[in-house]
Amino acid sequence: MRFLFLLVLLASPFESCGDDSPPGDETVLPRVDVESCTRDEDCAVDRCEDRRCLAGRCALVAMTLDRDGDGETPPVCGGADCNDFDPNVSSSVAERCNLRDDDCDGEIDEGASTASVTVNPGIFDRAGRVIPLADSFGVAAATAAAIFVVPVSLDGELGTPRELIRLSRGSRFVGMHVAQQGSRTLVVAWTDTGGSLFAELDGEALMQEGALAWEGPVRAIHVAPHAGGWTLAADRFDETFETVERVARLGIDAPVVVLSEGDDLPESTLNVASAGSHVVVPGVEALHFVSESEQVTVPLSEDAATLDVASGNGAALVLRQRETTFLERYDLTGMRDQVEAPPIRTSTRVEFVTIDGTALLVGVGAIGSPQLWRFDPETLTELSTPDVAFGGTPPVSIAVRPSAIGSYAPGARLLSITTRCE
Repeated sequence: MRFLFLLVLLASPFESCGDDSPPGDETVLPRVDVESCTRDEDCAVDRCEDRRCLAGRCALVAMTLDRDGDGETPPVCGGADCNDFDPNVSSSVAERCNLRDDDCDGEIDEGASTASVTVNPGIFDRAGRVIPLADSFGVAAATAAAIFVVPVSLDGELGTPRELIRLSRGSRFVGMHVAQQGSRTLVVAWTDTGGSLFAELDGEALMQEGALAWEGPVRAIHVAPHAGGWTLAADRFDETFETVERVARLGIDAPVVVLSEGDDLPESTLNVASAGSHVVVPGVEALHFVSESEQVTVPLSEDAATLDVASGNGAALVLRQRETTFLERYDLTGMRDQVEAPPIRTSTRVEFVTIDGTALLVGVGAIGSPQLWRFDPETLTELSTPDVAFGGTPPVSIAVRPSAIGSYAPGARLLSITTRCE
């Protein structure tokens, strides 16, 4: 009986269960081709059909090519969609302020006004900082064992996180600082055992990375652009871990210069900035101007609870906070100018930096929310300031692109990007 049943089965005609389309119908989709692929772009378009990469093979999924589903085909197929991989770009959308052609008319940002976007890049490091990338921004942050960056487009789209620095076993990162110089960024991080590592980026390209030797364990590091390169300052412990020395170096590979020492050096005064041929590093009661040939100590007008310095186009700008906040300009001979700073809350940390020849100050204003102020670094005159979006309260780091400002509030874990098109 079993043999008879098997013969009946063999004699019966088999029909494919993989295609239930009517006979002669060639439009049933998807239709799998023979070529292999890893992404949609690998599937060459011979006709104006939508072919996608499915399970490693190119497949025809639609008779009309419209990869992004915005209802328009690309120019090669008679349509006007100049980017068929982005549903926010087509001839039917309005132009937005984002440094690209949204409405496919061949012009960028025409008629668009200032725009802002706020996103959560998914970072849990409260020391994260915004940095400039090739044509947008990123947030550099640390885990216990690695420093990484999350790219974010001007439209707020998150890119793939990229690791910059990884620690070997036995220590963990406890702090990080960054500096911007045009399209270049220096990221420096230090560990709980006093070691430090750095990574230098040009846009999104990693230029160099390595360890920084300070001839002793460091408590914290600050970096700034100087003379086409970088300058660094650090608080370094002695071998007993009881005395703190404030040290500086004029470049990543330059020798370490000891500036002052004592256990009363508050970390809130650690800072560094370029001052023409010198770099300036504050102490508690004085500024240290350092060059390759000399070291000059200039007394501060008064001591400060918190001190920040920025480049003053050949001099040093000092933001000195105690009961009242002052903005001062110093050179090798002493204080040259002083103005009362904007009404910022002195109990919160500020971001004070000179980028592209303009001094930028971010702090909590009188109304209790973050504000940005701009100054002429030579005259200390306050300049007009565009409206800038902030996603949280300071400390807030900022980075500048030619037509955009990015700000990151690590407490709220929010990155805000303001693009200027006016």
